[in-house]
Amino acid sequence: MYSGFHIKKACTASHRRSCNHIRPADYIIFAAVMLAVFELTFNTLGRCLSDLLSELLQFLTLQLALFLSSFNINPAFYDLVINGICPGVGSVLSFIPVIAVLFFLLGLLQETGYLSKVSILMDRPLKHAGLAGSCIIPLIMGFGCAVPAIMYTASMNTVPHRSLINTIRLIPFMSCSARLPVYSMLISCFFPEHRITVLLSIYAAGILTAAAAAFVLRIFPSAQPCSGRLAAAYTPEYHMPDMSRVISLVCENILGFVKKAFTVIFTASVLIWFLQSYSFDIQPVSSGDDSMLASMGLICAPIFAPLGFGSWKAAAAVISGLFAKEAIISTLVVTSSSSAASAGIPPMMALAEIFDPLSAFSFMIFCLLYMPCIATLSAVRSVTGSWRESIIMAVLHLLIAWSIAFIVYNVGTFIISLI
Repeated sequence: MYSGFHIKKACTASHRRSCNHIRPADYIIFAAVMLAVFELTFNTLGRCLSDLLSELLQFLTLQLALFLSSFNINPAFYDLVINGICPGVGSVLSFIPVIAVLFFLLGLLQETGYLSKVSILMDRPLKHAGLAGSCIIPLIMGFGCAVPAIMYTASMNTVPHRSLINTIRLIPFMSCSARLPVYSMLISCFFPEHRITVLLSIYAAGILTAAAAAFVLRIFPSAQPCSGRLAAAYTPEYHMPDMSRVISLVCENILGFVKKAFTVIFTASVLIWFLQSYSFDIQPVSSGDDSMLASMGLICAPIFAPLGFGSWKAAAAVISGLFAKEAIISTLVVTSSSSAASAGIPPMMALAEIFDPLSAFSFMIFCLLYMPCIATLSAVRSVTGSWRESIIMAVLHLLIAWSIAFIVYNVGTFIISLI
């Protein structure tokens, strides 16, 4: 869905010597740069723009509801549009500014040549995990979307095969932008005063999990550590960014995001509305608790109860996330719309019936780590040439996600009981 980042190659011998000169302050600068990116994206500029767009979409939904009511539209069609499609698609579209700000900032870092510096900077740490410094590039791309990040690894011909395979396995641990709406919604509802702290902890959990997985993968005999010489093939030549390329990157990713919202999310919203509005004998239900979706969610709910979110609505959201992570938020919003409407509150506020702060955090951790979407698994199959790697990845990610979310929720519950 989303495009990747390019790294300029070929440098002189003098450049190679300068590339290998890494100062401790460079790591501090890197941390500061990434913190600034997060702050601008999620707590200031991106959040303000997202709130404005959300208010606009709510106003348009209200106007559409008045328009349909004036024509005495069939109640089922009215409910589908106003309580199904609009909340599902609109909830995802409201986070376009967040995606735009994130890719604009990453585009600036790319065009100034800083990402080339990062690949060299991370060569030594990644070498201990059996990866080349240049492997940091697809890992960073994974914060945008895992699909192009995985496809990018196919072009890294100078990196050992085992290192590339391990990089592919680690990319889904990087929190892609498709998960941002899920984090933003739950953080806004349960952690409004600690947005950046909670968000950074989620991203840190993904990075730390990837680091632990990298060291585990390295213990296998075929996991050959890299010598570190590959990083010298890249040069950190700093230059003024080409704003046309930055804007092109942002537009390309926004268009991809919107296209997905009006295809996958639209389809998912309609399907979710149908499943929660009808029973298995295709009869309309007065309560979502009697629907097909509730029945399917109730079957899976016991699996997630030890993680703190044993509601059928949360289980249904997890299932829909297998198709696209953006579908998680649309499922939660659509399934909460009816109860929210009866209570006269926004759908997002109805999430308090599904989660408390601790279970919401556990849910975000699970969404961060559990099996990648179908598109990502297809990309893995395309690059590796085998579905075996995709199946192994899906199973391992699911087990890791469940285990870590279980620890987070139960340790958190224990700590709260002591307070």
